[in-house]
Amino acid sequence: MKKTYFLIITIFLVLFSACSPVKYVADGDFLLDDVKIDNKNTQLKESDAESYIRQQPNLKIFGLFRAHLRLYSLSRKDSIKRNGRVRHLGRALRKMGEPPVIYNSMMRIQSERQLEKYYRAKGFMNAKASSDVEFKKKRAVVTYHINEGEPFRIENIDFDYRGDSAIKKIVESDRFYETKLKKGMLFDSDELDAERNNMSSLLRRHGYFYFTKDYITYTADTTVGDHKVDLTLELKPFTRTKSDGSRVDVPHTKYKIGDITVVTLDKPHVSFSEVLEYDSARTEEGILMKYMHKPFLRSSVIEDNIMFGKGEAYNSMRSDFTLSKFNSLGIVRAAYINFNDKHNDANEVDCQITLSPTKTKSISANVEATTTLGDFGFGGTLGWSHHNIFRGSECLTFKLSYSQEAISGMDITNDKIRDYGASVTLAIPRVMFPFLTRDFRRRINANTELDAAFSVQQMGYRRDQLSLGWKYKWQRRRFYNFEIDFLDYNLVKMENADAFREKYFKEHANPILLYNYTDHQILCTGFTYTFDNMSSKRLLNKRLFKASFETGGNTFQLFSHVCKYDTTEFGQNMIFEVPYSQYVKTELEYAFNQYINEKCRIVYHAKAGVAVPYGNSEGVPFEKRFYAGGASGVRGWAVRTLGPGKFPSSNDYLAQTGDINLLLNLEYRIKLFWKLELATFVDAGNVWTLYDDNNEDQQGGEFFIDEFYKQIALAGGAGLRIDFSYFLIRFDLGLKFHDPSRIDDGKQWRTAHGMNWHDDFAFHFAVGYPF
Repeated sequence: MKKTYFLIITIFLVLFSACSPVKYVADGDFLLDDVKIDNKNTQLKESDAESYIRQQPNLKIFGLFRAHLRLYSLSRKDSIKRNGRVRHLGRALRKMGEPPVIYNSMMRIQSERQLEKYYRAKGFMNAKASSDVEFKKKRAVVTYHINEGEPFRIENIDFDYRGDSAIKKIVESDRFYETKLKKGMLFDSDELDAERNNMSSLLRRHGYFYFTKDYITYTADTTVGDHKVDLTLELKPFTRTKSDGSRVDVPHTKYKIGDITVVTLDKPHVSFSEVLEYDSARTEEGILMKYMHKPFLRSSVIEDNIMFGKGEAYNSMRSDFTLSKFNSLGIVRAAYINFNDKHNDANEVDCQITLSPTKTKSISANVEATTTLGDFGFGGTLGWSHHNIFRGSECLTFKLSYSQEAISGMDITNDKIRDYGASVTLAIPRVMFPFLTRDFRRRINANTELDAAFSVQQMGYRRDQLSLGWKYKWQRRRFYNFEIDFLDYNLVKMENADAFREKYFKEHANPILLYNYTDHQILCTGFTYTFDNMSSKRLLNKRLFKASFETGGNTFQLFSHVCKYDTTEFGQNMIFEVPYSQYVKTELEYAFNQYINEKCRIVYHAKAGVAVPYGNSEGVPFEKRFYAGGASGVRGWAVRTLGPGKFPSSNDYLAQTGDINLLLNLEYRIKLFWKLELATFVDAGNVWTLYDDNNEDQQGGEFFIDEFYKQIALAGGAGLRIDFSYFLIRFDLGLKFHDPSRIDDGKQWRTAHGMNWHDDFAFHFAVGYPF
């Protein structure tokens, strides 16, 4: 295996390096090899200026080599004319690759002009740009020289309201508004435009329906000398057209909300203009509802999601919040708000809200498979959802799950692990809690989620688990999400097979593992904060940050001090004749999805966590412990076959969990053709225990600050993905590079000690990206 692996790598490197990047550069042309910016005194980011250069060289992977250009060069000029495999291979290489960027002198001149415009707009009014080019061996290197000159800075700022005292009062008294323009800042046109937008938004929140940033202009006096600018913001009056067609300037007018109409369509993809007949009714608050047959939302739900009322001053922020609340309802496919001027003396605007429903019912499925050490595992879930069960966008979901994994290394009566179960979840798009006023529930954009689940695990024993949950989720601005686990209860009942009890409860006397395979219960609360813009289609670079904290057992501990309680043979207090767990657990996760070009992305991912038992527990309960490996972990290992520490994974599935978790991933994704996507990845991580490892069950698994970094597992590999837009199928093949379980025999670096398919590779099949 070692010789074969070395031969494959050698052949690939020879072919890859033999392909000249200038293979398809015609005589007289030059490959654009590099672009530089020479500006040593800049006060601006060079990366921002680079975006104004019209021609950039071919992409370098990690800034080192142009893999896409070399892939393109591997194809043949006549590949599209040839038959069979050569033709298809040539087309594939060209689609995966990137054609050479040929130096263009006209684009160089255009880039000079664009750079000058950029620097002048940023306050460097006398900036000059020039360039030179160096030609060598069919390659061109372009250097842009920037002479910024002295920047212009704002000296004085004045606001001219043209006698409009009402607007002046709003701008000067609103506690949420503060100008971003300060003395001494650069005379930056982007900052000036942002100030116009901020002031326009402020006035639209105070009833000025027709106000836009175009009513705010700037006058800049640069004659004060010493590169200083006196700036005046001027308020233009509103121009009204009279009945005779003449135009007259008048003060800006504040508007109030007139009649409110809500149109609910009964089918997706049907517009209101297509509806010939409809029924109507008024809600308790006087809102006119128009609908076909029957509105798909209750009138009380519609009222709770409208954040303004008739007679109130127009407020663009409340209008946007209303739109956001309706769009957050799962049953609403699209929501639209239109305001129409009534042209009456009361200065009113009527509001029409149109709601279009999505499909009421849906079916979901998820599958995952993995294989390593000759064992095969698979699992999946099947779900059914009703997205409007009580006509309030409440979502009721039933799920069935099943998974099975071979564990031939374990000497027990059953050589397979089977997990199966069912769950039901009710998601309610509002806060459900006693004593809360209706007005409070309307103002907070939150969801309540209730769930119940029952699962069974069989592996030489039977482990039944009942789970009950009550949580709140809410969003504060886009991408910022919060979650409170108000109540999370788990009851675990064990029925141990004779062979399993004989092997693990008598031969090894590890009380921590023994505790996790006896009856116990958990009552915990937790909090999770998430910033996630990964689903945004507008952003190029995307991020995920997640922090969670939970603690369990404190309520039971308090209850046990008040009431009489029994204890187990290990000295644990019991509630209702079942011992309870006490622990604290926290996790942090970060991911950065970096845009390279339209075909390529690099994703960085890190995750760490720690769980600590205390009080009534010697160990963290099994379902709250960390595990390593699997399709979303270190992909050179199957799930729960790595760690803790340097503990070997050959024959003890039960001990392969830990109290500390660390995971680092780097993945390079490239779009191929059709719906195919290729990925290469490097994963690193492991789990460790906190307690003394002086026992046979998890020998070498304890975390030591001067040892843990030596026990970090390292794997790499490649994967193929099929993206169907609504879901993605993923196939990943992971290869072990550094195996901490082989540290003691000196063979931890697997590529240097003869790799084999049985021990050092893992195949994963899953739905969705790993992170």
